[in-house]
Amino acid sequence: SVAHAQAVSSSTHLTFEPVLALNAIMDVASRRGGKREEAAEDISQDDMESRRARRRLGREQVLQESSAATWLWAGVVVVLVLSMAFLYASYNSAPPVRERRPDTPTRETSPKSFQEKAKASPDKAKSFQDTAKSQDKVQDKVKSQKKAESSQKKEKPEKHRAKEESKTTRKSEVDLRNIPLLQRPVPPSDADRPFVMEILAADKASRSGKHRDALEKFNEVLKQLPQSPRALFGKAQVLESMALEKKSNKLMDSAIEFYQDVGLESFLANEDLKYNALVRLAACTEGRAKHQPLLLQALEELHHMDGENPLYARQLGVQYIAASNMEKANVIFKDLLRENTEDYFAVGHVGFLLFSEGRYEDSLPLLLDAIHKDKEIQLNPKFYLYAGEVLTRLGRKDEAQALYGEAVALSLFPSVWQRSVYTEPGLRAMPWWVRNETGYNSALQAIESNMSIISEEVLSLDVWGVEEQLVLFSKGKKNAQACLRAPQTCSILSSFTEATSCTRGQVMIRALKPSSHTLLQTAASNTQLQAFLPLDIPSSSLTVRSGEEARQVNELFVVDGSFEQEWWYTGDRPGLILSMEAWHPDLPLSTRRNFH
Repeated sequence: SVAHAQAVSSSTHLTFEPVLALNAIMDVASRRGGKREEAAEDISQDDMESRRARRRLGREQVLQESSAATWLWAGVVVVLVLSMAFLYASYNSAPPVRERRPDTPTRETSPKSFQEKAKASPDKAKSFQDTAKSQDKVQDKVKSQKKAESSQKKEKPEKHRAKEESKTTRKSEVDLRNIPLLQRPVPPSDADRPFVMEILAADKASRSGKHRDALEKFNEVLKQLPQSPRALFGKAQVLESMALEKKSNKLMDSAIEFYQDVGLESFLANEDLKYNALVRLAACTEGRAKHQPLLLQALEELHHMDGENPLYARQLGVQYIAASNMEKANVIFKDLLRENTEDYFAVGHVGFLLFSEGRYEDSLPLLLDAIHKDKEIQLNPKFYLYAGEVLTRLGRKDEAQALYGEAVALSLFPSVWQRSVYTEPGLRAMPWWVRNETGYNSALQAIESNMSIISEEVLSLDVWGVEEQLVLFSKGKKNAQACLRAPQTCSILSSFTEATSCTRGQVMIRALKPSSHTLLQTAASNTQLQAFLPLDIPSSSLTVRSGEEARQVNELFVVDGSFEQEWWYTGDRPGLILSMEAWHPDLPLSTRRNFH
């Protein structure tokens, strides 16, 4: 039985032990009456059924395992295909083509660059441009978020915060000294590349405030290449910084000269370097009368280089007005209005041009629109003066006073009657002055005692039918040609130094038209007083209003020109009067010197 069980086990590949097989045979034999052969056959049949069951389970398990393997291999294939597609696309795609801005440096590219591809497929280049712009915006946003998070995590003391705030640049003007040399917007020109390390060292010294060291380093470069545009530009920056620190006009003139060399005259400077030199040239020359032609030239070049930027067009138009070139200013501002009808800065200046032509009714709506809709003009007191004078001339004095009240509420004028554009604080403000309170009564008495000599000399001049005034001293300087015509008058007036040395005033002979009514414009500043001496005026024919008070005058009188003045002359022939503008007695000597 044991041998038979072993035979059955080996033939059917069973894993039963022989003893277990024997026990199974005996159990079957006992149930079937001891028929061992039949029992063995039954066991063999049962074993076949179990084998079939195991095979079915095995096939199902194999199918499950093969299905998982199939999905795994499919994923691997998909990943490989996507990777190859990405590599192929990145290999064939061109780098992004960015629009060149004025503050962006030029880049040299290889002959087979993306520019050739851009020409071949402009649509593709445009999509690259849009992608580049969006990437720049995202990068700027991420940088700003990181800065905000770092500032929240680490709050610095007030002293350090104040230092950092003092180093930040204004929105309207980029401080080029805080930008590394080889980064935009001021890369070196091709001629400067052999001296890049020397220029970097000089620029670093300049940013550290070591101006002398920076000048020496820039000069070393200029010894090797006298026309180096980047060294000239860096030297101009150093001189400008030193001029601001020392308040030196001489150093500022030197900086202007070097900016001029780079921006207007250099043939080696690249476009970006010229652009930045012109920006600094315009900033340094603004407000300096002797450099006004240079300022106009710089603004004209900037407007030509960056015609889409309205900032330079506006500045150019304003400077044309300052240079009394109303025709060119009119062209500039009307061009701005054609591009943008809601440019109320241009609207206001077109209104001023109409006002200067005497077209008051046409200018008034434009001036008022600009005052109420443009923030820059709203904070400019001159436009309140223009609009108020137009209203007054049109007989709408109440509206003019209300407009002046708006300016006073914005702290643009000291009062409704005193409307100085530049107001020096701490000075007494009176529309009418007593001569003893001026501090120069003795000089006025000396002039008054020589009135007959002055009148005789002035009346002998056969010019009053043609000229309305004869300027003898202007802005602290003697008018040599006029004094040749009236030498005695100039000699007498020379003793009145408060007037002849006043850099903000004039000394002149004025002619009054017969039966005339004059509304004088208020003085731009409250830093000077006005003294008037009637020379040839019929008695009781001149009435002057200063502020709210009007007086009939026949002798020397002193008023504050920053108050509103109105004159009535009823004589039937031209009248002559000596006009003298002198320093305000309360203005310190140091402040007077600064006005030079």
